[in-house]
Amino acid sequence: MEAPPRALSRERRDAGQPSGSLLCYCTTGCSFYIGSDLLSCVVNERRLLLPGLQWTGNCSAEYAVLQANARYIDFSYDPYHTEYDVGKVFHLDFSGFLGVFPLVTSLRVRGILDIDLVLSFAASMPSLSLLQLTNNVELRGINASLFAPLRALPLRKLLLLNNAISAIDATAFNHLPGLDGLDLGTNRISDLPSTVFAGVTHMIHLYVNDNLLTKLDAALFTPLTKLELLDLDVNQLTELPSGIFDSLRCLQILAMTDNLFTVLHREVFAALTLLESLELANNRLTALTPGLLDSLINLQKFTAGLNSITELHPEFFSGCPALSYVSLRDNLLTILPYGVFDSLTRLALLSLSDNLLSEFPGGFFDKMGHLSWLAIGGNNLQTLPAAIMAPLVNLTWLSFDRNKLTALDSDVFQSLTNLQSLELNANSIVSFPRGLFDSLTQLTYLSFGENFISSVDLETAAPLIRLQTLNASWNPSLQKCGFDWTSLTFIDVSGTNVNLVPEMCGLDSTIVATRMNSFKKTDAALANFATTCLVKAKVVDLSDNPQLLNLTSVQAVLKQFVLEIPTSAVDGRANFMQTHVPVLQMRKSPVECQLVMASSLRIFTESADFPIYAMMPALKYQCQCGVDYYESDVGECLLVPEYWGPARLVGLIMGSVLGTLLCVYITRTVAKHHKRMRYNLALHQGLLAESQSEVWWRNGRWTCMKRGFASLHLNQDPGQRSNTPWPLIPCVSLLTMIAF
Repeated sequence: MEAPPRALSRERRDAGQPSGSLLCYCTTGCSFYIGSDLLSCVVNERRLLLPGLQWTGNCSAEYAVLQANARYIDFSYDPYHTEYDVGKVFHLDFSGFLGVFPLVTSLRVRGILDIDLVLSFAASMPSLSLLQLTNNVELRGINASLFAPLRALPLRKLLLLNNAISAIDATAFNHLPGLDGLDLGTNRISDLPSTVFAGVTHMIHLYVNDNLLTKLDAALFTPLTKLELLDLDVNQLTELPSGIFDSLRCLQILAMTDNLFTVLHREVFAALTLLESLELANNRLTALTPGLLDSLINLQKFTAGLNSITELHPEFFSGCPALSYVSLRDNLLTILPYGVFDSLTRLALLSLSDNLLSEFPGGFFDKMGHLSWLAIGGNNLQTLPAAIMAPLVNLTWLSFDRNKLTALDSDVFQSLTNLQSLELNANSIVSFPRGLFDSLTQLTYLSFGENFISSVDLETAAPLIRLQTLNASWNPSLQKCGFDWTSLTFIDVSGTNVNLVPEMCGLDSTIVATRMNSFKKTDAALANFATTCLVKAKVVDLSDNPQLLNLTSVQAVLKQFVLEIPTSAVDGRANFMQTHVPVLQMRKSPVECQLVMASSLRIFTESADFPIYAMMPALKYQCQCGVDYYESDVGECLLVPEYWGPARLVGLIMGSVLGTLLCVYITRTVAKHHKRMRYNLALHQGLLAESQSEVWWRNGRWTCMKRGFASLHLNQDPGQRSNTPWPLIPCVSLLTMIAF
C-alpha cells in the first residue's frame, strides 16, 4: 500500500476566526475538525461525511483535494450519534461549494430544509447515480419541476423515504428517465396518479411501503415492464383491481404485508410466472382462494401468517413445485388436509406455529424429507408420535413449544440425527425418558423451560456431547441436572432448585440464575460460585433473587475484583473499549451491583495521519441496597415496610374535616335556595287566586302577569318539598379523604 503524503496543513488559517470555525487538519485522508464535531473526507475510502455543519470555504487547498477525490457525500447529522432525531431539520449554506465534483456518485441528504438548493448542488455532480433525500418534514409534495435540474445526470436510484410527502404530480419523475430504483416509503401518500410512472420505464425496484394507500389504479404499473421488486407493505389496501399486475412479467418479489385484504381473486397473480417471493402476512384473509398460486411455478417463498385463515384446500400448493419456504403461523387452522404439502418436494422451512392444530394426520410428513426447519409451537398438540417424525431425517431445527405435551416417547427423536436446535418449553412435560436424546449427538441448543421436570439424570443427558446452550428455567422442582456444564456457553436455570457450582462457569460463558429457589438467606454458596465465575464467565445474571440480601457478604466477595482493562486505542469521538469485561448483573434484588470506573488514565498521542486517544481504565463492582430496601445494622438489605406515619395521619384527619365542612356549606346553600323558591311560587299563586275577577276584568294587564307567574312555576308543584341532599356528605367526605 502506498504511504500517505504528509499533512497539508495543521494550523488555523486565520487567527481571528471564531472558535467554531474551520480548523484544517489534512492528509490524504483529509480530516476537518470544527469544534468538537468531525467533518471528514477520507479519500482512501472515497467518502465525505458532513454532519450538518456550515461550510466556511476558507481552506482552499483542502477543498481542492476534497473536490477532486470525493466519491460519496453525506449531508446529515453525525453518523456516530446514537440518538439521531429523525424529525429535526436544519439549513445548510451551499454557497461555499463551488465548481464541479466530477467523481461523486452518491449524495445523501437528511433533514435539510432547502431542497431546491440541494438539487442545484447535486446538479454539479455529473457522475451522480444515487440521491437520497430523507427525514425532511417540510417535503410534503413532489411537483412536475422539482427534479428538472437533474435531467442531465445519470441518476439511477432516488430515495425519498421518511419524509412528509402526501401528493405527487402525475409527471413528477418524467425528468429522470434512467431511474431504475425509487423508494417512496414511510411518507403520507394516499393516492398515486395512474400515469406517475409513465416516464420511468426502466424501473427495477419500487418501494411504496408505509404509506396511506387505500386503492390502486388498474393501469398504475403498466409502464413498469422491467420491474423486479414491488413493496406495498403497511398500507390500507382492501382489494386489488383486476389485471393490475398483468404487465409485471419480470416481477420476482411482491410484498403486501400489513394491509386490509380480506380476499384475493384467483387470477390476480396469473401473469407473475417469474415471481419468487409473495408476502401476504398480517392482513384480514379468512381463506386462501383455491388456484391463487397455480401460475407461480417459480415461487420459492410464501408467507400468509397473522391472518384469520381457517382452512386450506388440499391442492392449494399443487402449482408451486419450487416452494422452499412456507409460513402460515398465527392463523386459525384447526386441521390440515392430508397431502396438502406433498407436491412441495423442495420444502425446507415450514411454520405452522400459533394455530389451533390438535393433531397431524398419519403420514403427514412422509414426503417432506428435505424439511430442515419446522415450527409447530403454540398449538393444541398433546402427543408427538415417533412415526410422524420419522421421515424428517434432514431436520435441523424443531420448535414444539407452547403445546399441551405431557410425555415423550423415548424413540420420538430417533431419526432426527441432524437436529441442532430443539425447543420444548411451555408444555406440561414431567420427565425425560432414558434414551430420548440418544440420536441427538449434533444438538447444540436445548430449551425445556416452563415445564414440570424434576430431574435429568446423567445417562439421559450424556449423548448431548455438542450442547452449547441450555434453557432449563422455570421448572420449579428441577434440582438434579446431569448435563456437562463445562461444555456449555449459555446456561439459564432461573426459577429452579439447581445448585450453582463453579463448573458452570466456562470461558466466555453466560449464566442466568434469576429467581433461584436454591439460594439461601446466608449467601454462603455465592462466594465460591462468584469467585470462579467472575474470572472466566462473560455474564453472570443473579437478578431478582430476594434471598440475596446480605450486602456485607456480597461486597466481601466482590471487593477483590478490580478489573484492569488492557490499553486499547479509541478514536476521540466514540470511546469504544475494544476488550472483554466480565459482568455481574444483580437487578431487582435486595442487593444490586454494577461496574463502575475505579480509575482512568487518558493519553493523547499524535501520528502523521490522525490523533489517537488511549485509555487505561480500571473497573470495580459497587454494591448497594436496591430500590425499596434499606441497610440494617447487621449489613442486610431489608424491605422498607409500609406504615402509617404521622404526616399521613394528619393529612387524613385534615382531609376528612375539610371535606365535611365543604359538603355542609354546599348543602345548606342549596337548601336555602330551594326554600326561597318555594316561598315565591306560593306567594304568586295566592295572588292569582285572590284576583281572579280582576284578571278577567282587566284581561290585557293580568294576562301578562299571569304569563310571568306561570314562568316562575318551572313545572313544579309549589307545595312539594324538595329533599335536601344531606346523604352526599359522607360520600364527598370519603372522596376528599382519599384525595388527601
